[in-house]
Amino acid sequence: MATSTPYLQMHRPADDGSESMANPEQDFNANYDKIQAFGDRAANGWEFIDNGFSESGNFVIDITKGGEFPAGTFKMLQFHLSGSMLEDTNALGARINSDAATDLYKRRRIVFGTNGGVDHSEASSGEEFLGPRWDSGSENNTAELTIFKTDVLSNLPILWEGGRPESTIADRSFSLCSGALSSNRLIDSLQIVTASPGVGAGVKKLAWTVKGVRAIPVPLAPLHQYVATDTSGKLLNKNANWDEIDALANRSDLGWTFIGSGAETADFDLDLTVSGKYPVGSFRLIRVHFIGELTINTYLVCRVNDFSAASSHRRGGIVWNASDGTQKAAFEDNATFWRLADWSLIPGNSCVMTIYPDTFNSKLSGIDAPGMQSYGFRSSSSTAQTLSKCIGAFVNPDIDTRPSTLRIGSDGGNVDNLKWYAEGFRIP
Repeated sequence: MATSTPYLQMHRPADDGSESMANPEQDFNANYDKIQAFGDRAANGWEFIDNGFSESGNFVIDITKGGEFPAGTFKMLQFHLSGSMLEDTNALGARINSDAATDLYKRRRIVFGTNGGVDHSEASSGEEFLGPRWDSGSENNTAELTIFKTDVLSNLPILWEGGRPESTIADRSFSLCSGALSSNRLIDSLQIVTASPGVGAGVKKLAWTVKGVRAIPVPLAPLHQYVATDTSGKLLNKNANWDEIDALANRSDLGWTFIGSGAETADFDLDLTVSGKYPVGSFRLIRVHFIGELTINTYLVCRVNDFSAASSHRRGGIVWNASDGTQKAAFEDNATFWRLADWSLIPGNSCVMTIYPDTFNSKLSGIDAPGMQSYGFRSSSSTAQTLSKCIGAFVNPDIDTRPSTLRIGSDGGNVDNLKWYAEGFRIP
């Protein structure tokens, strides 16, 4: 649950007419830039729009949120999805404004099996965008859909990726999808449907979050117009418009929130709660950015909650040689940690990991099975550089698996000169 900033909670003028600050003018001015920054932050970057849980079948996401955000408010939209399908052969699909016109959707999709092969590839036109392939057995399938040029009539280009870290090792996969419309539309809703293969069955359980980048930012007006003082520093019109300022500060506390950053020279624990500041379950998404090196050439790895039970971490991935696109390695197994990316002992390796921790089990029973996707680059000589794409899930029926800490290390060596930045996406 997002909360007001401590400053606004502590220094809101009292309703009984008494001052809540010893020196209101001095205290207000000392914090003016900080409060202004909160409001300005709310007007730029990703803004939370809406979210939903326990969706099933084919359903519609209202991007306007009942008219609060008219069509065209956002120039880019991003949807984060986690859940499962009714059948293992199903894949996600999406329709703009529930429009199922023949051949409206120009779409491409490649499904990579984590054994290294291509399970499916398609370039076609149809009645919906093609999305990632999911399974029916667990709710830790993940997907991220980005739609561009959403503030105007356009062909609405999309990028869509997703992971399927299912229990059957041989069936794990990840999908890369793209597309655009054959004629222009102004988007106001997105219908989630089942795409080929398996058209018609629909989703079994699905949680979603949508956020957007405004086409025209709406910055916070200068704060002094809301809080006035007389010549002695006494606050005038103390409560006038304070709720508006408070609401803007609350809005800035939604969306992507800084968790922490650091520089490490050995394996380390990343505390996602920041010593209790963010209780477990505060974030719909967790994203960690890494750059650095290892003491040997191996994988950058992650263990959730330092839980090392055998087979607690489902994982799969492919590593490609950057020089010619050939496959260097592929893996799919269960272990005590996730592999995130192929790294080297040369500076400049990079990786981004996204965890979808708030899936259905946490909502219904307090037990979670978070899904993960990551991609990375290995720094080396030009012939030894690699690109990695990995997926995973953290599963255990006996414990609450929602992430509180991440143990970051390497597969057989140690991290060295590693810098990290962690952020979480907050919802009401």
